Amino acid sequence: MFQGRRPIQYLCLIFVSNLMFLIACQPISPIETPQEPSLVHEAPIKNGPVTITDSTIHGTFGSTAYFRTLGTVEGSGASGPYIAPFEIIAPVDAIDTNGRVVLEPLHFIGGAIARNDYLTQDFLFGQGFSSAGICLQQSAPFVPEHPCAEFSGEAGMEAEIVAAFAKALRENSALSAVVGQANTLYATGVAATVNPLHSLILSDEGQSIFELSLFVATGWPLPFGPPPATLEDYMPPMNSGRVLALTTESDIFQYNGAGLRIDDLGHSTYRLYEIAGGPHIADTPGTRARFVGPPQSPFPSIADTTPLDWSPVLRAMFVAGDQWVVDGIEPPASVYLERAAEDEIDSVYKKATGIARDENLNALGGIRLPDLALGRGQFIAADAVLMPEPPHMMGGFVDLKCTPLADGSIRFPDHDEYIRQYAEFTEQLVSESFLLTEDAEAMIEAATESDIGIEGACQ
Repeated sequence: MFQGRRPIQYLCLIFVSNLMFLIACQPISPIETPQEPSLVHEAPIKNGPVTITDSTIHGTFGSTAYFRTLGTVEGSGASGPYIAPFEIIAPVDAIDTNGRVVLEPLHFIGGAIARNDYLTQDFLFGQGFSSAGICLQQSAPFVPEHPCAEFSGEAGMEAEIVAAFAKALRENSALSAVVGQANTLYATGVAATVNPLHSLILSDEGQSIFELSLFVATGWPLPFGPPPATLEDYMPPMNSGRVLALTTESDIFQYNGAGLRIDDLGHSTYRLYEIAGGPHIADTPGTRARFVGPPQSPFPSIADTTPLDWSPVLRAMFVAGDQWVVDGIEPPASVYLERAAEDEIDSVYKKATGIARDENLNALGGIRLPDLALGRGQFIAADAVLMPEPPHMMGGFVDLKCTPLADGSIRFPDHDEYIRQYAEFTEQLVSESFLLTEDAEAMIEAATESDIGIEGACQ
């Protein structure tokens, strides 16, 4: 059973060719390994529509060596022929894989965002998962060394390309030498890359392809579009596998409009989790470098970064989904933001949003991270003055740690009490399966090292 992330801090004794070598202890991270792989993926190889062009050692995770294999899938869809580059990272030895491959359409700016920035490679590869990324369009011209720079094809075939790649992972012998027998396929998409996955699993062709789909930071089930006439038509069919969707306050505000909060409509294979105070793109170091331009907010005292990183919630959702597939353990029930009246004017955005707010003008309900629940700051989903275009993919954060409460009292008078309350909220999220223990411990440690409630910090 997949237990979630278990950070292993040090490598220990390794025996090679009957000689004992003591490897100096060092933090686990993707590093090149000098060992000779027992399975060499020769390149180039062409087998039907699949061409493998390159295969190299990617790194070692725990004690498992991984390869990075590049290639292309060729085909023809509704809009004509295409050549779609792919990238697979899988264990050198099939015995080291857990048999589950995570397929991710590569974002035209961020590439494999879910794998690299949100779930992280240590998290996935440390547990024996394999990753398969497929290009659906050319990368943005300003992104250097993007794997999708050589994509060839017209728009409109994205779902077809995903389906062809998934089929090749299961059936093409050249790829089976890389990923082993891919009997269990998971899909994940972030922002725009959710759209082709959504379209695919709603289609006849998309049935029985994925055992699990994890959709991230989108207006599911209304991705970047107007509300449908019948919401039931946008729900995943039972044969499309289990679906977990995580959407954020920013996406709800920017893409869905007022009053479009929906429930799961009784679908037993679907869950929706709404993040209060969540930006469209989680504020991790990797995503911030690629997606955020100069600050342009009209809100006073808005910070360029936010402590409301929801990527730990996504990792917990991935674990829940994996346990759902492998062990039949039901994930948490769907969780939604608290609704306001559809015609109620939002005090933050000066328009109806359908989002109810607390005394700090943060969204009520949903999954609330500790700093939001404690009133550490106010999350700003987007700049109302600059709408409808989302000007700040990560939202903004008005830091309130030194702002008095409404009655004039100090907001955080004692650091230890702040930590106690922070830990209480964090542990509650763990008990509800919305955080992994390891992530909760890291969050509490970061809060402990902050200056919130420290005497003199606000002078």
